[in-house]
Amino acid sequence: REALDLWRGPALAGLTGRLIEAGALRWDEERAAAEEARAELELRLATGAPVVADLRRVLERHPYRQHAAELLMTALYREDRSAEALDTYDAIRRQLADELGIDPGRRLKDLYTAILRDDASLRAAPKTVSSRSLPAPAQLPADAVHFTGRSGQLAALDALTGPGPRVAVLSGIGGSGKTTLALHWAHRVRERFPDGQLYVNLRGWDRTAPLTPLDVLAGFLRALGVPTEAIPSDVDEASALLRSRLADTRTLVILDNARNSQQVLPLLPATDGCVAVVTSRSRLPDLAALRDVRQVTVGTLGTADAVRLMEGLIGAERVAAEPEAADRIAELCDGLPLALRIVGTNLAAQHLTLAETATALAGRDRLAHLAVEGDPTTTVAAAFDLSFQALDPEEELLYLNLAFLPGADFS
Repeated sequence: REALDLWRGPALAGLTGRLIEAGALRWDEERAAAEEARAELELRLATGAPVVADLRRVLERHPYRQHAAELLMTALYREDRSAEALDTYDAIRRQLADELGIDPGRRLKDLYTAILRDDASLRAAPKTVSSRSLPAPAQLPADAVHFTGRSGQLAALDALTGPGPRVAVLSGIGGSGKTTLALHWAHRVRERFPDGQLYVNLRGWDRTAPLTPLDVLAGFLRALGVPTEAIPSDVDEASALLRSRLADTRTLVILDNARNSQQVLPLLPATDGCVAVVTSRSRLPDLAALRDVRQVTVGTLGTADAVRLMEGLIGAERVAAEPEAADRIAELCDGLPLALRIVGTNLAAQHLTLAETATALAGRDRLAHLAVEGDPTTTVAAAFDLSFQALDPEEELLYLNLAFLPGADFS
């Protein structure tokens, strides 16, 4: 699982040539096989890790992989989502027939028949360990090595452990460091939550489909020791079960990258011992109308904090050697942490001075320089594009027309 999490974007992205494309295709196939193997192990060992969304993404990239379809159908069946399992079979059967002129393999056909019969053997998973003997879930991703600033926001999050709201929404533009802030704070206070720390990337602002509340609920409940066969297939019932499992516990819940309030509401704990932190590009006003919420705005960094971040990324010596250029880079990046980290990553890998980098950023195509070389997914443009795609047509037109304004400011 950790190895697959290191995969970032398509293999050999941006490179062309017959040999390179053949190698990229082979590596992509190996990645898909590894994802299938991981999902199969998760199902066999009943670890509680969510696999449905991962397997759907495998099939989006490789629609003819019948083994991935088998695993997805099995996972859906074990979550009492038989109709979706059968729909998965129908979809791949039609695709194989229409595009390749072949039928599904024997194993896929047998699995389809077994689901129609409600074959009890499909639910045969290893005996679930008693929830009392399971370790408390510790699902937080790694803390950022180079974290700087945000004292005001950290203080606001610290207040969650005192009287008042137990839910916080960290909102800000893409690349402002919401996830980094949430995880840094979570690691700092995790000992206050001995019953566990639950984390999920809801993929609300992503190029893939957002996670559904039911998928997340199933993963959280398995992590808390609920057997797969005992997890309700109804969202409201699963949500109630999660609240019951979290009652009288001290558990931290991090809901990262939320699209809207509907994605978040079923996942929130309801007792004072638990705290939930939500990150989103939206302030989620609907959520604030239904729950006591502490709103925390995550803006850009000031010049001093931005320069300190660069010192952590490329070394204080290089920054001290060109202080004016460092300040200029901070200004050109507008203090946006994602932009600063990209610049720092490129400076650490390339033999450029800070002055040369500042000159490049000051050119007309600044966004082209705010990209990690060889990784098309780690760019400021990609982060902005996901927000732009969420605009209504009228909002898109208004935003584009701002380019014709003669000044830099508007109201």
